Amino acid sequence: TPREREIICQMATDGSSTNKEIASRLYISESTLKNHLTMIYSKLDLRNRIDLLKYALTHNLAKPRNRANE
Repeated sequence: TPREREIICQMATDGSSTNKEIASRLYISESTLKNHLTMIYSKLDLRNRIDLLKYALTHNLAKPRNRANE
């Protein structure tokens, strides 16, 4: 879904963010974010955030920020 893609982008953009931080950026509860992540993991046959990051980068769904330029 578009929301799931948005969540994948947020996760891949800053892999060190906590669920709470990502949920806050997306204006949803942490519980809602966890529900979305469960669905994403299930649909894509992934196990965790690392797998999700690899998937996002492999499929050009998001690119991590270059922290050196911040």
